[in-house]
Amino acid sequence: MTVRTIRLLGRGALALALAALAVACVATLGCSRADKQVEQGLPAWTDEEGILAWAHVAADEFNERDYQAVADRFSDKGVTADQIKEGLEETQDAYGAFTGYGEASFLQGESKGRSYATVVQKAHYENGTGEFRISFFEDGTLAGFYFLADRQES
Repeated sequence: MTVRTIRLLGRGALALALAALAVACVATLGCSRADKQVEQGLPAWTDEEGILAWAHVAADEFNERDYQAVADRFSDKGVTADQIKEGLEETQDAYGAFTGYGEASFLQGESKGRSYATVVQKAHYENGTGEFRISFFEDGTLAGFYFLADRQES
């Protein structure tokens, strides 16, 4: 199975990430001190319905190719719409139109002393199934936005 992961954090870092812990840790935010380990579930400041609503708004903006709206959600204002477009537009072209969401699960952790929640959300497209991993800080800003793509799976 070929998985292409595109991660946008910091100043446009693009990297391959295959493990959920690597994604959920939000390592590119600089987990240089001993942060809380990534765990299943959500922090006390949110619930499944609330965090899923935030994630779907960001994923829908991505699916509509509103890269500026996604960039504006990042806590790191160095992330630009052009970086998102350059990193993900080719994958979007290959996948075709979004057709719906699948299963979701939830993770929580800490980065630089800030609690975050991650939604791991399956997403179905005309030409395959992908997976969003979208992390938020308590103030609603994006901590991480990942799309793991696998066109072989449908």
